[in-house]
Amino acid sequence: NEEFDTTVILTTHDLVDIEELCNRMIIIDNGQKIYDGSIQEIKNTYGYMRTVQIDVKDTLNVADELHLKGIDIAKAFSLTEEDAKTWVKGNSLYVHFNRNVINISDIVSFVMPKVQAIDINIQETSIEDVVKKIYRDGVN
Repeated sequence: NEEFDTTVILTTHDLVDIEELCNRMIIIDNGQKIYDGSIQEIKNTYGYMRTVQIDVKDTLNVADELHLKGIDIAKAFSLTEEDAKTWVKGNSLYVHFNRNVINISDIVSFVMPKVQAIDINIQETSIEDVVKKIYRDGVN
């Protein structure tokens, strides 16, 4: 495409390929075009949920510490559980949140004084989840 300035149409269900190779995406449902735009635009519009994983040093009492220290992002920031959900698994604290409602710096600033963190990982909504959401809920 870049070398010969030629349009290439890729038809696939493998969304990883689309994300790697394309800058524009068209979604068709029952023969009707329901989305036509950039990959970044679709992610910004429909992929607004993120998950932050904070690994903590002490693994034995993480759940008790959360309860005692009040690490509940939805409650702390007066959000609905759709916009922020906090849970613990093993030695990790997870917060699934709507980046249009609360930002990562607010979450990290709130959590860090309460736990001894050893690592942080932020996961974006995958393109597969974005497309599933569009087929489930439609486009706005």
